[in-house]
Amino acid sequence: MIVEPFFTFLLFVAALYGTPGPATLSIAASGAAFGFRRTIGYIFGILAGLFLIFLMVAFGLGVLFSQYPSVHLAFKWISLFYIFYLAYKIATASSLESESSKHLGFFQGIPLSLLNPKAYFSIIATISQFTKTGDSYSQSFITVMVWALALTLLFDLTLAWVGSAIGSKIGSRGLATKINILFAILLVVSVLIAMFYT
Repeated sequence: MIVEPFFTFLLFVAALYGTPGPATLSIAASGAAFGFRRTIGYIFGILAGLFLIFLMVAFGLGVLFSQYPSVHLAFKWISLFYIFYLAYKIATASSLESESSKHLGFFQGIPLSLLNPKAYFSIIATISQFTKTGDSYSQSFITVMVWALALTLLFDLTLAWVGSAIGSKIGSRGLATKINILFAILLVVSVLIAMFYT
């Protein structure tokens, strides 16, 4: 079973989940800093967080956000500090050849989603636009959730591969460090833009 109209849904998900933001930039940065293979766990952590948000939204979390703006603001500030932590890890990453470098893993990915206000509103928008009402709601909700997560996985794996390809082309350790720092800066800038201009 697919979401109807599927092409519209595909464009919608690509715009909300695949465009540059804290999650997508951190995945590309992790790919560049730690390699594709060691970024997969982080991707699945992000998807697990999105899955939990889908469930929370299904049980009325969107109402909480709309009725209590202070909750939304708290999420923004907590996410800002978490992004600083991730940016630090990326900026100070060892070279790709170093298996001992502490890469971002599953348990760093989950809070990135859970602390990302954009993720909540993206999911609320997705559910609002593509689920059916009445008796068909539950089935359509599951369909929308599964397809949104599957497409997001595809986007995220692609980003990790692109980041890894960039990282693998860098011969100089000094240049690799500069690339990691650039990704870290872009990550922080993306969350600052999201925080103060949305």
